[in-house]
Amino acid sequence: MSITTLTELQTAINDRFASNELTTALQNECIALCESRMRRVLQATDMESVKVDYTIYGEFCDCPPNFNSVRSFMLNSSPRRPLTFMPDDKQSMLFGCTGTPQYFSIVGNQFRFAPVPSSATTATLVYYQDIPPLATATPKNWMLTSHPDAYLYGSLYEAAIRNRDVDAAMGYKALFDDAIASIQRDSTNRRWGGNGMMTAVA
Repeated sequence: MSITTLTELQTAINDRFASNELTTALQNECIALCESRMRRVLQATDMESVKVDYTIYGEFCDCPPNFNSVRSFMLNSSPRRPLTFMPDDKQSMLFGCTGTPQYFSIVGNQFRFAPVPSSATTATLVYYQDIPPLATATPKNWMLTSHPDAYLYGSLYEAAIRNRDVDAAMGYKALFDDAIASIQRDSTNRRWGGNGMMTAVA
């Protein structure tokens, strides 16, 4: 059976975890916990998005929807200049400075820039998106389409934990960890063309 939708994932969980206690609501809870776990550990190419015209208009600017973390941040100047991450407490020492932004930090769901731009400017932001949660209204996402095994084993791991089945939990955790590691390896191969490190020609 293919696993391409929330309903098919629920069916697969139920088929492999024969327990009358695992209602649809509990299945959804296990799926949501699996999603939380994947968001914390994954940084795959499938999660990357690019915003080429991100506008920096003040000290604090909203992060894009579903933002997870920054991969690169470059001012659209000529030549382009990178924005450097600076911890928020150190950035506060630049309070009151205006000019061209050089540093950024993340405060809640906003970026904080320093110096504060004296006028609006744009940047190219490459960032990792969160995994969109599965729901009745949104029964598919890219993660389930590309990696149904990670979703299935992660959800079964959470179900085994809830059922206090140590052996099953250990088995499903091993399968889940292997699926995540495989996704990361594939992501690395895609990013570097499967060639690993390149040797410079003298």
